Amino acid sequence: MGPPDFQEQHKVETYKSLITISTEVFKYLILLNGGAAAGMLAGIDKIVRVIDSSCIRVAMICFVVGLVLATMATFGAYFTQRRLHEENIGAKSDGGHSWGVLGVVIACFSSLVAFSSGALVAALNIGS
Repeated sequence: MGPPDFQEQHKVETYKSLITISTEVFKYLILLNGGAAAGMLAGIDKIVRVIDSSCIRVAMICFVVGLVLATMATFGAYFTQRRLHEENIGAKSDGGHSWGVLGVVIACFSSLVAFSSGALVAALNIGS
């Protein structure tokens, strides 16, 4: 058996890079939302002077929801990878992992939307 051809190596390396990129996206979303929530809590005594407390609550809820969605995406990725492995070894029928990928992408996008919403609520209410 000879060395794998270029196309096969390219597939493997592309797959590995996608895993790495996905991992970085999960870290980014968790850091973004978690950092925003922690930052608000750390400076709450100063923030309440410039932003209405109801707006702070809404922003904090958005950051926590974003954090939960990012965590769900991370766990979803694990189960999607597991399903893909089971498909590759013939234990499950092909294609089922596609739903997991879609769910993870939606959760990641929603996490970013939650962060953006929280940041906008806070920013638009400074001085109100």
